[in-house]
Amino acid sequence: MHHRGVHGLTVDPDLAYAYYANIAQQTILDRQNPTPEQTYVEAVYLNDDETLNQQTNEKHHIFQWLRLQARRGTVEAEQALARMLYWGYQGVTPNIRKAVRHYERGAVQLEDPVSMYDYGIVLLQELKRTFPKAVTFLQKAMDQGFVPAINALAWYYEQFEQDYKRAVELWEQADLLLSPDAALNLGVVHSQGLYPGKAADQYMAYKYYEKAAERGHIRGAISLAEVWTTGIPGRVGRHPADAVLWVKWAAEHNGHLGGLLRKALNSYLERDIFPSLLFYMMAAESGYAAAQFNAAYLCEQHAVSPPCSHGSALLSLFHSEEIHSRVPSVQRGLLDHDSASRCMRRYYNLTIQGQNPNTYGKNKVL
Repeated sequence: MHHRGVHGLTVDPDLAYAYYANIAQQTILDRQNPTPEQTYVEAVYLNDDETLNQQTNEKHHIFQWLRLQARRGTVEAEQALARMLYWGYQGVTPNIRKAVRHYERGAVQLEDPVSMYDYGIVLLQELKRTFPKAVTFLQKAMDQGFVPAINALAWYYEQFEQDYKRAVELWEQADLLLSPDAALNLGVVHSQGLYPGKAADQYMAYKYYEKAAERGHIRGAISLAEVWTTGIPGRVGRHPADAVLWVKWAAEHNGHLGGLLRKALNSYLERDIFPSLLFYMMAAESGYAAAQFNAAYLCEQHAVSPPCSHGSALLSLFHSEEIHSRVPSVQRGLLDHDSASRCMRRYYNLTIQGQNPNTYGKNKVL
């Protein structure tokens, strides 16, 4: 609200940053402790038939076909199954135990460097006695040219061997290969004065954070935003508006938001429009562009042509009078013409204010 200045609130980048930064930091913690309630955040637009057709679950023919291909030794199928089960990707219910089995099979039987890396990371998160096995798999993955494994080995040397010289060598090697993790870690060692033979250098740390963020690293984005919020005297000025965009982007990777979006999408795929609209509107109020678009799209697709009066079941689920005025009344999946128009106008307009507005939404407000 303070980001866009809606609901009568003034635009306040610093206050917006504080809210988003809190969620972004929690996102880091949540990703380190995955739960069944968390799901990978997917920007699925309801007018994108190709992506909708890729949604699956454990009983769906796509998932079953991948299982068959994995049994036949297809590396890509093994990777896809593990990713789906670990993160809850493409509609699959998260199951970390099953995911680890696929990582292990891909690493041991198929000698796939991606699976070796993933399985190595899992082993590093377990008991210390599994560390040598983890290092072996990571080394094999690195030897096959898998860049994330280089970063992971560097992290091992830093965390468990306290060998900063070897860690930095590996991170710099990975950074040259455009690793987002390596850039972040080099930023941290420069910031904390842990780079061998060099004093702490906040400006050098900032440059690495910037690279990490631009390569898509969540912690890199948060660290960059922190610098842009305070600045570095004589070196980097304050950029509060840009800082908000980075922490907002990081916050939008939260697994609980992903879970809400998954509930909305599953309801839509099951043709249960009422809860789908409700869940999308809840996510839309957090500022997530795909949810804003989908809420508007559902209002558009399920509006009756002539003005009519329906019950106000959905209104009772919200409490403030301000929200009451913009939530359409719903009955049997149909919206009355006037409230559907208000819903479309509100959420399509919010959608196009984002960084990469959906073309369909832009056309609706032109």
